Amino acid sequence: MLILVLGGASSGKSRIAEKICLKLGKPLYYLATMQDDCDESKRKIANHRRMRRGKGFYTIEKPFCTDEVCFAQKGTLLLECLGTLLANEMFKEKTDLEPNERILREISSMISKNRHTVIVSNDIFSTLEGLNSQSIAYLKNLAYLNKEIAKRADVVIEAVCSLKNIIKGEDICRSSDIF
Repeated sequence: MLILVLGGASSGKSRIAEKICLKLGKPLYYLATMQDDCDESKRKIANHRRMRRGKGFYTIEKPFCTDEVCFAQKGTLLLECLGTLLANEMFKEKTDLEPNERILREISSMISKNRHTVIVSNDIFSTLEGLNSQSIAYLKNLAYLNKEIAKRADVVIEAVCSLKNIIKGEDICRSSDIF
């Protein structure tokens, strides 16, 4: 099963995604994409580590697409966060593939290696006003990735104030105790 959890900053999307993963079953893999290159990112990383402490996640810290993620056995993967992975990919050295292609290829590979995949992403599209061209390119790429993942997803959830709003897959949610 593929589940996409979208939300704004501090909307509760990570907490919702973790709860879903715990119900989907072990082994639990947590693919962390944030780089610890400033005080703010170090604080966020520490907070996320605290949130998942004792829950049984095996953490894989991987800020870039390398297609080298190995899983001991098929399980439940939580990718945290698509928006961060995109930013990392867009602003590293150029390669022959566009970031959207690299990311979708890697996500498809990871999905095939697990029973369930839960992807957390950002919903930050309320305005383009006053943004520079790099920021606009980032938002357009993230919107594209969110749309592509949502098309493939069995369930799409919007997190608002730590509440779940089921956008797609309501029938799956009703017939399951996972949600």
